[in-house]
Amino acid sequence: MQNKLDKNKFYEQLKQFTNKYKPIFIIMPINNNSKYSIVLDENRIAQKITHDYTLQIFDRTVSGYEKYVCKDIQFNLIKENIKSDYQLYKFINKKINEVIV
Repeated sequence: MQNKLDKNKFYEQLKQFTNKYKPIFIIMPINNNSKYSIVLDENRIAQKITHDYTLQIFDRTVSGYEKYVCKDIQFNLIKENIKSDYQLYKFINKKINEVIV
């Protein structure tokens, strides 16, 4: 599937953030065959872990504001019942497939 998030690369990116005091910030292509990339950004208030995240999906072949294929996707790990890296991967992959037809 062309717009499926590369699971191995996603997990590699997450490995950098084993320290809970370091907020997660990932920019990566969806996969080698796609022109789309994602930005996953953990939102914290004064270094307090809130479990709030922002996901952006953009087209690498376009510049400027038009490169973003949807509005920012705001979500909370607790409200979405995301308790593992795999569940986060599945959630992001689902959002990608909802946005990119």
